[in-house]
Amino acid sequence: MDTTSGLILIIALAVVIGIVVWIMSQRRRTENLRKQFGPEYDRAVTEHGDQRRAEAELAARQARVEQLHIRQLEPRIVSDTARHGVRRRPASSMSQRSLSRKPTAWSRK
Repeated sequence: MDTTSGLILIIALAVVIGIVVWIMSQRRRTENLRKQFGPEYDRAVTEHGDQRRAEAELAARQARVEQLHIRQLEPRIVSDTARHGVRRRPASSMSQRSLSRKPTAWSRK
């Protein structure tokens, strides 16, 4: 085997290995998204009509959530909520001022 054919063989082998690694990483990504999002994964694929677009949307959603500062509730709040339930004021008792307020955004890290 001469040098040129050896070099071509090495390049071809590197390309094949690269393709295999890429396919495996895509499968792992799909498995992770399916595991994390559950039935929402299937809904996204149906909604977008394309697995690649659905996965891009879910990955973007995942990245947005990772930017949020989500913390666990204090045990006292959890027990109070479990004991008393969530209390809401009827819509009629809400003042016009409270209805006109803009919702607050989640805090970022």
